[in-house]
Amino acid sequence: MEALTPMLNLVADLIALVGGTIMVGGALVSFYRLCRVELAALRRQPMEAGRRTLRHHLGYYILLGLEFIVVADVLRTIIHPGWEELLILAAVVLIRTVISVTLNWELSRVGEIRDEHP
Repeated sequence: MEALTPMLNLVADLIALVGGTIMVGGALVSFYRLCRVELAALRRQPMEAGRRTLRHHLGYYILLGLEFIVVADVLRTIIHPGWEELLILAAVVLIRTVISVTLNWELSRVGEIRDEHP
């Protein structure tokens, strides 16, 4: 295992980089979409649905990025088992779970509102 440790550390770093890149890319795409929605609002076009959709898309980018970071942290915990690594992993998993539950709840509420007001 000692011989594989440097390679596994590199793989974990690359996977974490992918996760961070997904979140940054998602934030940039979401900012662009936000500008378009707000410009439409200035032209007095309806934008509530656009803002809601924007929030959901940004949330999905965050969740996807966090999934990669969880994988990287699992690898790091396997390589260097210890309390610090376990706490970091637990924190990332907790954050990801809270965001996922919140997004799923919001999506179900949006579906209920659409069903009530066709």
